[in-house]
Amino acid sequence: MSVRWAIRGDAERVRDYQVWCGPAMGAFNRWAENSHLFPAANRTVVEVAEQLMHGAAYLFRLRQLHAGGAVLPASLNDYRPAPLPN
Repeated sequence: MSVRWAIRGDAERVRDYQVWCGPAMGAFNRWAENSHLFPAANRTVVEVAEQLMHGAAYLFRLRQLHAGGAVLPASLNDYRPAPLPN
């Protein structure tokens, strides 16, 4: 019932809501660990979206460089969130 209450937005059962997220939430939490995103208060929709897009662009660029023959240290493949300039 907890999922149904959440879907319906039942205000009387708000404390009982259960929202399924699967293993992606755990993976995100491990990725955000030891970063400015670790406190949940810093996880706004905009900040998380910007971090994911920045990380995707960074890793895509690394793949382009690799495809072009560049030899890069493996440590560069580990993108971690960092505060982005405003």
